[in-house]
Amino acid sequence: MRNVLIIFVSIILIACGAKKIVIPEWVTGKPIDPTGTFVYGLGMSYVNPNSSYQQAARSNALADLAQELESQIFDETRLLQKEDATGMQSAFSSETLITSQVKLEDYQIVASYADEYRYYVLYKLDLIDYLKNKANNDLLAISWINEKIAAASDGSKSALERMIAIGDAVHKAMDRNFLIDPTFAVDIKTKLVRALRAVEGDLQGNYLIPESLFYLGMPQQFATVFKVSDSSVMTGLNMKSSSGNFTLEQENGIVICQHTGKQNVVKLNLSIDFKNLLPYLDRRSVLWLQSMSSWNKSSMLYFQNTTVQIKAENDVKEVIGGAIAKSFTMDENAPLTLVFNGEIRVVDMGNKRSKCMIQGQFILQHTLTEQIIWRSQNVENSAVSANIDSAVRAAKSEFSDNIAFFILPQLERNLGY
Repeated sequence: MRNVLIIFVSIILIACGAKKIVIPEWVTGKPIDPTGTFVYGLGMSYVNPNSSYQQAARSNALADLAQELESQIFDETRLLQKEDATGMQSAFSSETLITSQVKLEDYQIVASYADEYRYYVLYKLDLIDYLKNKANNDLLAISWINEKIAAASDGSKSALERMIAIGDAVHKAMDRNFLIDPTFAVDIKTKLVRALRAVEGDLQGNYLIPESLFYLGMPQQFATVFKVSDSSVMTGLNMKSSSGNFTLEQENGIVICQHTGKQNVVKLNLSIDFKNLLPYLDRRSVLWLQSMSSWNKSSMLYFQNTTVQIKAENDVKEVIGGAIAKSFTMDENAPLTLVFNGEIRVVDMGNKRSKCMIQGQFILQHTLTEQIIWRSQNVENSAVSANIDSAVRAAKSEFSDNIAFFILPQLERNLGY
C-alpha cells in the first residue's frame, strides 16, 4: 500500500511539472470589442532589473490606447473628408497627423503578464463614458476660457493682468488640446489671437532720443529712454540691436549702451518676452504666445565715426591721420585726443646714404580731462636710401603701415565698440 501511494504521488508531481504556462491571448492579439464600447491599449517592455521596465510598458500601453482612441473618434470624420471633393481631405490629414496625444481620462488596467524576457500591460477605456465626460469637460473648459478672454478684453485692467488672463486661457486650451483639435481649433485660436491683438494695440511706447551726436566707440555718451503706456509689462520687454550691445533698464526705461558696435546705423527693437512676462506659464504656452505676438517697437540710431584730434609733429601728423581715417574722423574739437610723443629725424650714414627714423609713443586720452585711455609701447620705423627724400617717404610709409596693422586695432579694442 505504501509503495502504491508513493507511485501515485510521483505521477501527480510529474504531471504538474509537465504542465505548460498558458500565455494570455491578449499578449499576441489586442482585444477588439465588437460593440465598440471599449478600446484597448497594449504595451510591452523588455525585462531589465536595472531600469523601470514596468513603467515603460505602462507608458507604451497608454500611448497605444491614445492612438486607438484617436482612431475611434476621428474614423467617421476622416471618412466624410475622403468623400469631400474640394480638397479638404489633405488639410484635415495634416492637421490630425500632429494630434498624437489625446487627453486620456478614466482608463483602467485590465491585466499584466511577464515571461522571462518581456513584460506586458493591457489597458482599457470605456469609449461611451469617455466621450460623454470629454464633452462635459470641454464645455466647462470653453466656458472658463471665454471668461479669461473677457477679462483680457477689460480695458480697465493693467496690461499685465490682461496678459495673465490670456496666458491662463492659452494654458487651458493647450491642456485640452483645443488648439490642435479640428472641432475647436479655429474658433479658439481666433478668440485668443483677437484678445492678444487688443492688449498689444493698447500698449503704446516710444523712444525719447536727444538731438545730440553719438559717436562709435563712446557708449558713455549715449542716452536714450523708452516710455511705455503701461509700465506693468516692463519686466517682459526684450531689447535687441542690429549692432553693438544695448539693454533696457526695466525700472526706469533707460536704454544702456555697453558697446556701440562699428555700424553707423543701429536698429533697436523691443518685443515682448513671454517667458519673462509670465514666468509661471508652461513652455508650450509661452512658445505659442511668442509665435502669435506681433508687438514690437523699433527705432534707428545714427552714430558718427569716432572723432579725434591729433597732437604730433607736423611731419607725421598727416601720416597718422591718414592711417586711422577708416575708423576715426579728425576734428580739432573732438572729445578724444591721440597724442604721438615722438619725432622724425634724418641721420647721415656716410657713403652718401641717409637714414630716416620715426620713434615715439602713442597715447589716447580724453580731451577735456586728459585722462589716459590707452598707451602704446614705443614704436620705431626707419628707412635707408641714397636720397634723403626717398628715405623719408619710405620711413613714413612703414610708419603708416605699422599704425594701420598694429596701433589702430589696439585703439579700437580700448574703446567701447
